[in-house]
Amino acid sequence: MIYGRGLRASEASGLDLVDLYRNAKAPRFGRYGMVHVRKAKGTKGSGPRRRNVASIMPWAVEALEDYVVNVRPRTASPPTPPCG
Repeated sequence: MIYGRGLRASEASGLDLVDLYRNAKAPRFGRYGMVHVRKAKGTKGSGPRRRNVASIMPWAVEALEDYVVNVRPRTASPPTPPCG
């Protein structure tokens, strides 16, 4: 996520499954076409902002899908409600 989509470590650590969704302009990526970053870096003196990041590298989508399907179920704690 960090390298393949250009996210900061703090942005990637705040992601959850509800932040993954389809990109109508890139249907080949399925539910991993867009990532909604809820805690992106804001400007000086402001709080965090929100942004959407589109998938453009197929290998990054494949790696994310592999993580969600194979790794996360073994390591994830119980789901928590999304932050506002």
